[in-house]
Amino acid sequence: MPLPPSGEGFVYIAGPYRPRSGTHDVSVYDEIHANIMRARDAAHFLADYDIPFFCPHLNSTHFEITAPDVPPEFWLRMDMTILIHAKAVWLVSGWEESTGALTEVEAASRMDIPVYLPDAGLLLVTDWRARLGALEGTINAIRAKE
Repeated sequence: MPLPPSGEGFVYIAGPYRPRSGTHDVSVYDEIHANIMRARDAAHFLADYDIPFFCPHLNSTHFEITAPDVPPEFWLRMDMTILIHAKAVWLVSGWEESTGALTEVEAASRMDIPVYLPDAGLLLVTDWRARLGALEGTINAIRAKE
């Protein structure tokens, strides 16, 4: 599904934060950190291509330690509030086993936000640039009529 040509927007990065066990505390720090680093790598890739993004993993990095009383459901609700404004979702490996990522994919599908699989980074870049080109062409056409 091609990207919608309405405003630049951003790409929402979705993937597992917690390990498969669902544990959300210091005992699984290494597993959580590995998930954060995979999402960070996706964010870095998008930044290299000058594509705006929101990476929930970086927004709440290791809050299971600094804010242990905040339940994981809070983070998902907050992320969903942001997701509704995204122009695309890019999945990070392991998303299929993540309750949060599956919820985000379902929501994106309901809102007709295109979802890209982990290995589709270059396709996402191509689609993003094509959408921006179409948007710029529309803006220039409107300005030419003024």
